[in-house]
Amino acid sequence: MAGRKGQQLVLLLVLALWGTVTASHQCDSGDLQALNAFKAVFLDPGRLFETWTGTDCCDGWAGVNCTNSGRVNSLILEGPFPTRGPNPYPKSGYIGLAAAALTDLTELETLRVISVFFNGPLPDTFGNLKKLETLEFGFNNLSGSLPPSIGQAKKLKYLTINVNMPQGFDQKFDGGPIPESFCDLTDLETVSLTSSRLTGQIPACVCNWQKAWSLELSVNALESEIPNCIGYTLKQLTRLTLDYNNFTGPIPVMLGRLTELETLKLDHNNFSGDIPASFGNLTFLEEFTASDNELGGPIPASFGNLQALVTLDLSYNYLDSIPAELGNLTSLYELNLRRNKIQGRLPAEIGNAGSGVEQGLQLDVSHNILTGKLPLTLGALASFLAHDNFFYGPFPQSLAAVGYVDLSNNYLGSWGDIGPAPETYDVRILLLRNNRFVGPLPSWIPEILNKSRLITDIDISHNNFTGDVAPLFQDAPELRLLNASYNSFQSHLPESPFVTPYGSTLDLSHNLLDGPIPASFFTNNAGAQFIDISYNELSGPLPDSVGDLEAIALLDLSHNHLTGEVPKSIEQLNDTIQYLDLSFNNFIGSVPATALEHKVSFDDDDHEYF
Repeated sequence: MAGRKGQQLVLLLVLALWGTVTASHQCDSGDLQALNAFKAVFLDPGRLFETWTGTDCCDGWAGVNCTNSGRVNSLILEGPFPTRGPNPYPKSGYIGLAAAALTDLTELETLRVISVFFNGPLPDTFGNLKKLETLEFGFNNLSGSLPPSIGQAKKLKYLTINVNMPQGFDQKFDGGPIPESFCDLTDLETVSLTSSRLTGQIPACVCNWQKAWSLELSVNALESEIPNCIGYTLKQLTRLTLDYNNFTGPIPVMLGRLTELETLKLDHNNFSGDIPASFGNLTFLEEFTASDNELGGPIPASFGNLQALVTLDLSYNYLDSIPAELGNLTSLYELNLRRNKIQGRLPAEIGNAGSGVEQGLQLDVSHNILTGKLPLTLGALASFLAHDNFFYGPFPQSLAAVGYVDLSNNYLGSWGDIGPAPETYDVRILLLRNNRFVGPLPSWIPEILNKSRLITDIDISHNNFTGDVAPLFQDAPELRLLNASYNSFQSHLPESPFVTPYGSTLDLSHNLLDGPIPASFFTNNAGAQFIDISYNELSGPLPDSVGDLEAIALLDLSHNHLTGEVPKSIEQLNDTIQYLDLSFNNFIGSVPATALEHKVSFDDDDHEYF
């Protein structure tokens, strides 16, 4: 009995305390008025404000938090993010007219408004918010420019304004220069003004932000040079993103003094000159991107000190050499050097880069002026894109262990030391188009097709391979592309038991293949979507098994010596065929009528049908 009374007493005490807390949180009348004024300017408040009812904004109003005295100290509102076209929420779109009422919430410490569409400017009354520490606006369809009064909210620590809107919205935000009043915000720790259409220079006074550890100014129209003082004073920066702007001049050497940096993004600007060797001091750097600039000279050897580096993207510049020291970067996952002016040999040491990464290094050196033989040390890479260079010599067998290899448009040939075979054949895509291979297929090509159970694409077109084409038809269950066109293969089509996977492409055009088409050729390739064996020396009748091509969209048998009538079974292709070319053969008769529902090229003695 006593126990029950004790429980009742505790319950009464809890209820009393709850009533006291509730009473102490009763919403301030001025704040209530400001919130209701903010809600009132929306044409259709929708679900965002459906809990904003009654007279106590501290009791269950979504996104609203209060102090013990009933003042609103935090407002966090997130509307739906429009993913396509004009506002796809016509009945519940949060189409606001202004946010002026929010600056009447003078006790605010946090103001975060995301995907709530104002369709108007930000108010220039942020000086009212003396206690504000966090200010974030994003995806609000704003107009106007950055209000200078934000600089009067002197306690701000976290400032984010991102006005970028999805395609289909009329961008009315003018951006303008960074207001110099922002430089008075000396307590700032993070600044993100990305996609805000900012123009002009970065004012030197941003160097007052000495407590900042993150500065993001990406995707704007900022120009001129970066203030040197950033490297002197913003010593706590771990993240600096200036990409997608119009900065010019050299990259400041002084940025190499920001030894806490983990992310540095300078890509898509107009920087020129050399990359500072001082960047070798940034030993915590994990990501450095400076692609699409006008940088020249060598990649500094000091980059070999950047043991934490994961991503290095220097593509689309005018760099001229790769230091062997990059092989020291065991944490490197992506190295993109495509479309530079890099000359000389590819350092063998580069094969050691990324050795501490389970997936291996993704290396792209395509579209350069690299020459010499390929190193035998590249077998641990995850991918190797080196097309459009001047490499010569043999194809190293170690590359058969690399997932994606593109060496198209080089001068590789069939001679020289190919090195030892890899322990595992992991290549999925192998592109050797337009090289200088001659003679019969080297044994390593069918071996790759046979042993790499994951290979999907192989392209050896535009070489001068000769002899038998049969070794290409191996049991490769995932193969989607086999392109051996524009060679000099001289053999019959194989009667291979191998079945081509569904939706695949087979191109043997522009060779010297002769003899009849085996009936099994079409049966075994029944799942193929594209078959091109044009421009060969094939002869004899077209087998009835052509009707087995259940997925075929393109079938090109033109420019051969095929004879006889076109079999009626070709009508079975009617549901899938988009292009059928039988021209420049010796067929007699005509194409069955239903085949003419699609684009067909067929000539006989007197006619050509389309």
